Amino acid sequence: MRYRRAIGFEIWHFQPLCTKWPRANFQEAVAKPRSEQACDECMARKHNRALSGASGRKKGRVAGGLVSLCGQLQAALTRRLAQVAKLARQLRPR
Repeated sequence: MRYRRAIGFEIWHFQPLCTKWPRANFQEAVAKPRSEQACDECMARKHNRALSGASGRKKGRVAGGLVSLCGQLQAALTRRLAQVAKLARQLRPR
C-alpha cells in the first residue's frame, strides 16, 4: 500500500480515490508511517470497503449513481413544468 501526504502537511492518505489524495508535490511511503495522522476520508473508505466487499462496493456505487441521476431528472422536470405552467398562464385569453 502507498501512503502519500502533501509537502508541508501532516495528514497521510492511503486511498487513491480519496478526494484529497495528493497528485503533485507529495511525499510517498510504502510502509505505514508511524505516529502520523491518517486522513479521515481514507479511513472511512477503508471501513466502508471492509463492510461491503468488492461486489457491494460496485452495487453501492451504481445505486448511488442512480439515486443521484433520479434526483437530477426530478429537478430538471420540476423546472421544466414550472416553465410550461408560466407560459400557459401567459397564453391564457383574458
